[in-house]
Amino acid sequence: MFTSLGLGAIASAFEEAAMLYTWTNGYLGKKNKSIANRALAFIQGTGLDVAVRFYGLDYDTELLRNTFFRIFHVEAKS
Repeated sequence: MFTSLGLGAIASAFEEAAMLYTWTNGYLGKKNKSIANRALAFIQGTGLDVAVRFYGLDYDTELLRNTFFRIFHVEAKS
C-alpha cells in the first residue's frame, strides 16, 4: 500500500506538469499554472529522486524525466 501511495503521488506530479503542455486553449489560470510549475520543478529537481528512493520504487528517474520531455517535445533543462 505504501508503494501505491508513492506511485500515485509521482504519477500525479507528471499529470499536473503535463497541464503546461496540453492546455492549449491559451488559458491555464493562475492556480493551475502554479500547480503545474511546482510539479515541473518536482520532476526537474531532486524531488523525484527523493520520492522514488523514499517509497522504495525501482524506477530510473532520468528515464522518467527524459520520457516525459520527449512526449511533449521539450528539451530537458539541466
